[in-house]
Amino acid sequence: MTVLCLKDNWTLTVLGENVYNIPNTPIETKVPSTVYGTLLERGLMPDPYYRDNELAATRLMENDFAYETTFTLDSEDREADRLFLRFDGIDTLADVYLDGELLGTAYNMNRVWEYDITARVKDDEADRVYHLKVVLHSPTCYISQENEECPVGGSTDAMPGFSHLRKAACMFGWDWGPRLPDAGLFREVTVQRVKTARIAQVYITQQHEIAERTARGNRVSSVRLTADAEIEWMPEAGDALLKLAVYVTGPDGILLSAESETVSAAADSAPSGNLTGLSGSGLRSSHVRAELTVSDPQLWWPNGYGEQPLYRVEALLVSVQGACGGAGENPRWDADGEDSGNPGQEAGGKVSENPGQEMGGVACENPGQEAGGRVSENPGQEVVGVACENPGQEAGGKVSENPSQYAGGTAHPLDIWQKCIGLRTMTVNTDPLPEETWDAHLTDQAQDLDDGTDVVMSHGDRKVLMVDRKGEKLPGRNFAFEVNGLQIFAMGADYIPEDNILTRQTRERTDMLLASAQEAHHNCIRIWGGGYFPDDFFYDVCDERGLVIWHDFMFACASYELSDAFEANVSAEIRQNIRRLRSHPSIGLWCGNNEMETEYEMKFSVKSKKQFYDYIRLYEYIIPKIVEQEDPQTFYWPSSPSSGGNFENSNAENVGDVHYWGVWHGNEPFTAYRKHHYRFLSEFGFQSFPALQTVRRFTEPRDRNVYSRVMELHQRNTSANGKILNYLSQTYLYPRDFDQLLYCSQLLQAEAIRYGVEHFRRFRGTCMGTVVWQLNDIWPVASWASLDYYGNWKALHYAEKRMFAPVLLSCEEHGEIDQKPFVNTLPRPIDLSADLHVANETREPVSGIVKWALRLPDSSVVRQGEFEVIAPAYGGAWLPHLDCNDIDPLKVHLEYRLYVDGTNVSSGTTLFCAPKHYGFLDPELRVCVEGDRVTVTAANYAKSVSVETETGILRLDDNFVDMEAGSRTFRILPGRDFTEGEDAAAEVSGAYRARSVYDISDHV
Repeated sequence: MTVLCLKDNWTLTVLGENVYNIPNTPIETKVPSTVYGTLLERGLMPDPYYRDNELAATRLMENDFAYETTFTLDSEDREADRLFLRFDGIDTLADVYLDGELLGTAYNMNRVWEYDITARVKDDEADRVYHLKVVLHSPTCYISQENEECPVGGSTDAMPGFSHLRKAACMFGWDWGPRLPDAGLFREVTVQRVKTARIAQVYITQQHEIAERTARGNRVSSVRLTADAEIEWMPEAGDALLKLAVYVTGPDGILLSAESETVSAAADSAPSGNLTGLSGSGLRSSHVRAELTVSDPQLWWPNGYGEQPLYRVEALLVSVQGACGGAGENPRWDADGEDSGNPGQEAGGKVSENPGQEMGGVACENPGQEAGGRVSENPGQEVVGVACENPGQEAGGKVSENPSQYAGGTAHPLDIWQKCIGLRTMTVNTDPLPEETWDAHLTDQAQDLDDGTDVVMSHGDRKVLMVDRKGEKLPGRNFAFEVNGLQIFAMGADYIPEDNILTRQTRERTDMLLASAQEAHHNCIRIWGGGYFPDDFFYDVCDERGLVIWHDFMFACASYELSDAFEANVSAEIRQNIRRLRSHPSIGLWCGNNEMETEYEMKFSVKSKKQFYDYIRLYEYIIPKIVEQEDPQTFYWPSSPSSGGNFENSNAENVGDVHYWGVWHGNEPFTAYRKHHYRFLSEFGFQSFPALQTVRRFTEPRDRNVYSRVMELHQRNTSANGKILNYLSQTYLYPRDFDQLLYCSQLLQAEAIRYGVEHFRRFRGTCMGTVVWQLNDIWPVASWASLDYYGNWKALHYAEKRMFAPVLLSCEEHGEIDQKPFVNTLPRPIDLSADLHVANETREPVSGIVKWALRLPDSSVVRQGEFEVIAPAYGGAWLPHLDCNDIDPLKVHLEYRLYVDGTNVSSGTTLFCAPKHYGFLDPELRVCVEGDRVTVTAANYAKSVSVETETGILRLDDNFVDMEAGSRTFRILPGRDFTEGEDAAAEVSGAYRARSVYDISDHV
């Protein structure tokens, strides 16, 4: 099979009168592209992220748009059995025309769409020029009209009716995102030339031969790989005979191979269940299998638990008789084994160092593409036809000498499927815990009433009382990712789309984002259900960086009403994406939706009884059945949060996953986490503003007040500014200026999440996951993200690097903050004490010394001591109780450090009162810079020391840290700007400075 990529020579036309008065004349563009992206590149619209420009940009989407191009086909194209026009991503409502004739309609951005153009072009003259036109219809007009006919509920921050369209929900607005429902051809458009047959899909299953089960995971002697390929026969195949040849190249370069039995188009096929929109094409399909065994396998592990070795799998569809794939069919090898039609491969059968490179030495956008724009043999094509970035490349990054050469070098592949896989087992352990005994330190726990009756259900700041019958405690069940027999403690964050303009999301940008996650010791990432299915490179990067993916299907915070057409549409969407993604080792869990079980259970967002019943049908019958058929080795969960489905108190403490929003939406204090024993937190978070340097990029000086119109337009949660100021009033003195307020908000965010993560890590086994809402931003905004839109690390991300570290020393302090947070309450005795804990998420016990000291504001010691500690592997250890009732909580703080082999591996400080009441002395912070080292010196105790520059973002190996009197040196790391490329912001500018909590208010 060959592929003609239609990427150049496109135009975009804005149809009709529009908000920007853009003439209805063609505008040069390329594909992939979007409407907003093209107009921005051409200077025809202002930046929608700047000030209030979003408002006009939203109105533009009331228009329709036309993409147009021309292309030609050569004689070889017309000699093919079939020519398919393929769209890998249309956003979203589109009519597709070829030479003025309607080919069909697309209506789902999450699907691939194909159209058979064979009959239309077969007998045309050689120099015929074809005109392709795609008319994109207004998404906002569509959802408005549909919602009038069939009202559906949904997030009040989004445009009403958004769930009528299979388009990323957050494009219509969210409580962290703008209303910018862009349109476009955001992935490749190609013409596929097929002779005889093509590979529709390949499913790689693994059977691990376990030699020994240990506390550190399984020891595996071999892995049996089965490649189950679906062959899609063309109607012209006749009685053709084919085989599947499979080649597996390990990270050590060792090549294994196997082949299937022979299959016949005439005898072994059945009507094809094609998912790409093709109909009436007479396609048929067969399944063939090839098996091989990998001995002494190198297992894939999540980040922090081991390495991430990858094995490259190539499946070749080959003709047994030779009639189906002679040299004229672009064979990958001639009969003598020499190269023929495999771009990037040298004549001797070796792959050049830069496969996919054009003749001029510049890499094509579609690797494997020849200079004329035609992909030979479709190398690297995955299930949905997206080309890999480095075809022929081994898992370790080296180009194999002779990838995938069929036995004896005599084969002529008709099609090739390539993928990197990891050898691992993964599931979610939900075993009952009938004999569970809680840790003695887990005290003052909220009662867990959750049999679905007489239950107070909590969701953010909303509570619903169900009083029809008496509730009772639900028996506990585990909820833990189990990888290679080892239950891991999931630590990570929730991922949203990286940009409203989809084509800005590149592999380089995604890699920078996920590198920041990996550096902060994340091992898990949840793809939230209100976005869209990311590009293949997103999953490749997760594979390489060891990030286990909790993958929502694309349904969020809305009601959906099923019809036959809607069911068929979403079923095809889900099957396509499971088939595209299931071979990635990072895929750990498929989840039906985001928060919809809870919303249905609490009777909001649902507009009819039918929608209530349709929920059960879709998420607890249709989708799990598809998952079982397409990816039975991966765990399915009906919703997030959920206790397992069937509306049985979806946010229960003792079962399943939860979204805990008592801290933040519920205005509960940070210490409220300690009243809970959740099994797995898949969402919890706290908002902050981005740094001043980011705010400057979307505001004018007059906008820089959190209550200005522009700042409020970049704060999508209507109550959030008030919540930030409320928590600030409980914690810090009043900031002296706008910059200090931004700084305070980030400290609050880091502290709020630290209280939660440290608490739940102290009770590993009861809880097995903390996934923070959220990792990233979709535009510059105040939000729950730990990384802002431009890639800058907030205080939270630095805090996550410490709190997610494999070995963590943390403190559960008791004092005014949890017993007397308000100074005007009646005087009463309070307990001043601390309990230190070492959490160990490594495969070996940790032995060390914990040194602690009670210190005054000048860092002088009131009392000190040390404890020996041994924390078991994948466990933890409590240290002796520290009674501090003889100290003044306004003048004494606790410092603690863990030393292993003489090295300080984890440390911190804690106050026994709110920081605003502590008697800080001026730390007189001084900064000295030598090369890539920054040394900060403090004369006195300083809390939350932030090192930065006056005009630029500074990325360090650590920041926002507590310091006793003395010096501390940090390393300057290369900056990352997600919007400007890999090397952007590597240079910092402006004078260096440091500040701390002491500086929040003027000290007179």
